[in-house]
This record gives sequence, structure tokens and C-alpha cells, in this order.
Amino acid sequence: MIWKSSCRRAKNNSDESNHKLIWPDHILLRIVPTHVVPHLRLWYKRDMIAMRKILIVTCAIVVCAASGNAGAQGKPPSFFHPAYRSILDKTEMDKHFLLEFLPRFKRAECLVRFDFIFEGTWDDRNRAPLSMLFKKYLWAHDPTAGLFLMIPNHSVVNRPVSAYVQFADACNRRFEIADAMAAYVNGKDPRYKIKASHDHVLPGPDTMEADGLWIDDPDYDPDEWVMRRKAYRGDGEAMFRLAEKIDLITNPNGAYVAYLMAKNCLPPGKLRIEAEKRAKETVSAMAQHFKDQFDHVLELNRKLSDRVGLPCRP
Repeated sequence: MIWKSSCRRAKNNSDESNHKLIWPDHILLRIVPTHVVPHLRLWYKRDMIAMRKILIVTCAIVVCAASGNAGAQGKPPSFFHPAYRSILDKTEMDKHFLLEFLPRFKRAECLVRFDFIFEGTWDDRNRAPLSMLFKKYLWAHDPTAGLFLMIPNHSVVNRPVSAYVQFADACNRRFEIADAMAAYVNGKDPRYKIKASHDHVLPGPDTMEADGLWIDDPDYDPDEWVMRRKAYRGDGEAMFRLAEKIDLITNPNGAYVAYLMAKNCLPPGKLRIEAEKRAKETVSAMAQHFKDQFDHVLELNRKLSDRVGLPCRP
């Protein structure tokens, strides 16, 4: 399902980092702190934080799923260097992270440093996002590693700099994968001189701090992840419970899509009737700014369902 939310900030104390994460949907998202209503009880607060992070992962997978590189970072394809303009097929990556993925690794087991120099102007670098080449390689050749977070140091040119990548999965092969990513970038754009370091990097203020996808996340809840996977695999009851949690986070577009998907996977009975009822109630109570996005969000989710083969099409 497609929605936008907020998550804990990823940090990097290097002067050019801008404290941003790169998600593999080619959209550059500014990260803001998780917001939870202060008066909620502690157990409820923890549950909502855990679910919010899981929803962010889904957002990272599927936002703008139908658009490939078009509009990346808010720019038309013609803005970018020709090596960066091709449409990316992320179907296999989406299938893995929607239908198979459960967190398996700690953050330190997934973090890799890339050391590089970009030879050119700042404008050249802006038209040649390193993250795009990483995605082009991973989504085509190693899709189980295709979901990653990155602090890229966009504005640095003509001097050595480091970028940090934190994979969500396949972390036991992270150095092998990182070496292949670096070789791919060096072959595609000779302005980059890049090498993957095999140093064991620890998360922290001098590297990067991110959470939500790893088993040492302070809010990690394995039951929530199992429920999410069951929902996408076609369990109507699990999808209904997921919809309720999205509703509590007050995301009406996401809740409406989830209730529709639950209705379409549930057998005839009370719960299916309730899912249909709540879908209608969500639409009727939806604020105008959500209604303005409604048709677009629903269409993207239907395209995603068809492309990936989700059993519960909205």
C-alpha cells in the first residue's frame, strides 16, 4: 500500500550530509522525528511507533511504483545525465519485501561505507545521483538487497568523501554486494571513482543512525512484521487488522486501501461486511487534502497489486 509518514531521523555529522535518507523508490525524503500523541499509554505508544515504522517500509517500497525514474527527486528524466534516465523495474524487489521479508539482521551487520571521489562540478553531481546507479544494479541483479537507506553527501565534488549504505536484507553478503555495486558505478559513470570498504562500521553519529528494519530496533515487534507479511500474502483477517492500525495512525488513504484489500480477501461473513462498511466510513470522513490524492493513490495501489501479483487487490 502507498502512503507517506514520518520516522526517526537518520544522522550523519559530516558537513554535507543534510541528514537525509535515500529510499529505493527514487524519491528523496526528508526525515522528521516520529510523532506520537503524548497522552497515550506507554504500551500503546510503543505499538504505534512499531507499526508506523513498518508502514514507512511499505511506503519506501511502493511510493511512485508506476513511474520508474520519471520525476526522481522532483526532476524530469531529461534533467539527469543519460546514464541515469532509464526506467527501473523494481518488481522482483517489491515481491521480496512485500511477500517474503521479515527483519533478520542487526543494524551493524548491514552497514557499509563507500569511499569515492566525483570528478566534475556540483551541477554535474546533482545530475548524477549515486543512489540511482545503486538501485539500477540492485533491482536488476540482487533484488533481495534492493531496499536500503543511504546518506550520500550530494554536494561534495573533486575530493574524497564517504557515503554510508545500510541494507535491509542479505546483510550476510553485504561486502560482496557492495563490491559489485561499486564496480557497476565505476563502469557506468567514470566520473565516479568508488570503492566499497570492508571495514566493520558501527551505527552512530559519525556514520549513520537509522532504524525500522532491523531486529535491534528499540521498537522491533516481530508479531507486527508477521502480520504485515500474512496480510500481503492474502490473509484477509490480517489485512483487516493492518487496516485498523493504519486507521489509528490517521492515514485515511492508506486505511481505505487496506479495508478494500481486506474485503476482497475475506470470505462472506460479518468481518467482510465490516471491512466494506469501514472503507465507506473512511471515505466519508476524509479531509479534502486526502480526497485530492485519493484517485491517484488508489490507482497506484492497483497497478502495484497487478504488477507484483498481490492476492488482495484493492
